[in-house]
Amino acid sequence: MTEQQLLELAAKAAGMAPPYDEHGVFTAWVGDPVDGHWWDPRGDDGDSFRLACALRIGVDHSNVLDQTSWVSAERWGHASKQHPVVITEPVEDESQRAQMARDVVLRAAAEIGKALQEKH
Repeated sequence: MTEQQLLELAAKAAGMAPPYDEHGVFTAWVGDPVDGHWWDPRGDDGDSFRLACALRIGVDHSNVLDQTSWVSAERWGHASKQHPVVITEPVEDESQRAQMARDVVLRAAAEIGKALQEKH
């Protein structure tokens, strides 16, 4: 899945109309011209956190004593009402943990958006 597809599906899952410019190109610009900003849940901690909160996505991390290092994004619920999602990725370099956390949140949100899209 491309980054644009991930962002579009995540935006739909969060109830946002994916932001497109007048030519139908995905811009990731949200809000009004004065207070708006580029929506970047892959690169912005705040956007990633708001996305996780909006979709009730939990983020879990491996314990420092574990033999492997990982980060996981998950959402559980009643199968008939919510699409359970679990995305786990290894963390090979601890300096990249925050980026990996944002990535799994975005991927989990895109999976939720994909499931919603398939329902309709």
